Amino acid sequence: MNSLREIGMFVGMSPGTSMRAVGNIVTLLSSRERTSMRAMILGLQNLPPISLEVEPVGNRFGAVPFTPIFRVHPSSGVILETRIVLFGNGDQPEESTKVGNSGDFSPFTLNTPDLIRLIGIIRTGITKKGITRIEKSFHVEATPKPQPPPPPPSPAKPTISVQSNGDGSFKVSGSGFVPKNATVNILVGDGTLRNPLVLNVSAADGAFKDFPTGKICQAAGNLFFSASDGRLDQGSQIFSNTVTLSCPF
Repeated sequence: MNSLREIGMFVGMSPGTSMRAVGNIVTLLSSRERTSMRAMILGLQNLPPISLEVEPVGNRFGAVPFTPIFRVHPSSGVILETRIVLFGNGDQPEESTKVGNSGDFSPFTLNTPDLIRLIGIIRTGITKKGITRIEKSFHVEATPKPQPPPPPPSPAKPTISVQSNGDGSFKVSGSGFVPKNATVNILVGDGTLRNPLVLNVSAADGAFKDFPTGKICQAAGNLFFSASDGRLDQGSQIFSNTVTLSCPF
């Protein structure tokens, strides 16, 4: 370097730049090196190297939407910029973001699964060799969002049968209940949903036979029988089939 023009080219500035502008960019120059061309040349020829240390924070592969994070470590020397670039197909930059000299950065969110992308971290600075660029790259991939497991199959419903005795009383039999002497509630309604009759019976080995209801008919009309041992299926109580019989008067 023997001229201000060559100094400008050395630091990546356009021709016709000033020593003051160079000093504003190369902040490591002393006051004397900023005002004396000879001293500036010597100062530029003794600039320290720059470095680029980067590692991913966490996994580089994740379910969409996936935002990879990269930890950028600080560098001494003259740093012009540090940029994170997302490359699409081939070597064409798809997105590019300038970041600070250090920190954890996550500038891109990947929304397309099964597509491997390349993320490059590029640091540009000025060393004794002039404009210097250091690059590091990492492959990242967004994977499909995991599907929730299917709900467990619904348990089989118990079944009941009812026989009329002809006098307003009935016999109820049932099976398929909890096989540990469960208490089964037999519900008898008249279709109005008001004050259903509840009868309790013990189901040995999950079944019972010919449980007598007594004379429960109060007037002519239909009665609706169902039963439950209290089990739930996805928050709702499991009931048996419904049996409909008429009162005999």
